[in-house]
Amino acid sequence: MSPGAQSRSEPRHGFDREPDSARKPEVTVCECGPGRSVFIESDNTDGWIAMDDPVDIRR
Repeated sequence: MSPGAQSRSEPRHGFDREPDSARKPEVTVCECGPGRSVFIESDNTDGWIAMDDPVDIRR
């Protein structure tokens, strides 16, 4: 991760109650700079997604 970048991962609701076969991978968000985020999936060393303009999802 580059200097000044921030990383966070948010637990999924009910994650601890799901059986291993039903668990979804954890996704970490690295904020590399203002307006730029990189999403990294746990146990996936081959890919990542970068976004210049992420938006918040409201549930």
